[in-house]
Amino acid sequence: YEYDNNDYSPSDFILFQLGLDDINLSSVFYTQELIKKYKSGSSLIVDVNGILDNETNKYICKYSKKFKTDMEKAIQLGYSSAKAKVKNIVYWRNPDDNIEYLVILPEIELTKEFTTS
Repeated sequence: YEYDNNDYSPSDFILFQLGLDDINLSSVFYTQELIKKYKSGSSLIVDVNGILDNETNKYICKYSKKFKTDMEKAIQLGYSSAKAKVKNIVYWRNPDDNIEYLVILPEIELTKEFTTS
């Protein structure tokens, strides 16, 4: 292999594809009716705490502590949330009550904010 000594500037965007470990799974217990109306590819409202329903502006799901930390790091590097969409909708079985819950796994795109000096 060949070593690349070039320095590259940071990317103009970051794309997060969230998994079950990125979602606070207890946040979906009471949002099942909202989740049912979404399909893969549907646009979503994103903020620093979670994903919001397009019509009611209520949380569909909230991020895990781990993902919130990842999101905060990206924001500190000058990225801001641009858009989000439903990537997958999956069932998760809660081991405590043995009930299956729908969980939206979003794709979130952050774009770099450029400042002029």
